[in-house]
Amino acid sequence: MLDCEAPEDKTRADWSGAIIAALLSPVFFIFFYLGKPEIGFNVGIGLGVAAIAIRFRWQLRRHVWFWGAALIALGVQVPLVFVVHWPHTKVPTLVYAMPIGLCSYALVAGAIRIAAWIFSKDDSPSDEQT
Repeated sequence: MLDCEAPEDKTRADWSGAIIAALLSPVFFIFFYLGKPEIGFNVGIGLGVAAIAIRFRWQLRRHVWFWGAALIALGVQVPLVFVVHWPHTKVPTLVYAMPIGLCSYALVAGAIRIAAWIFSKDDSPSDEQT
């Protein structure tokens, strides 16, 4: 009746999201302990999507410029946590976290893409998938 076949080759499950969430949970709890859980949530979202951007280009992890570009992009974001005035309103924190996450992803993915373009040996980057 159903035309479904089981896949012949079984691959391991990708637990990247769960690992990233487990590694970033202490960040939220530190800010929660300091009395600023909304900032901890926003920082966790920003770091999480930055880690996802890094994971998408994981095939470049053996290059020093890859880690340099990722660290510079993350370093640019650190002062924003302390400079931005977080409003005390009844608006859900997710409203602020979504643009922060999108900007964080764009910044890290863009930095890695530009570094790949500058430091790659060939003129056309063929391994881009973003």
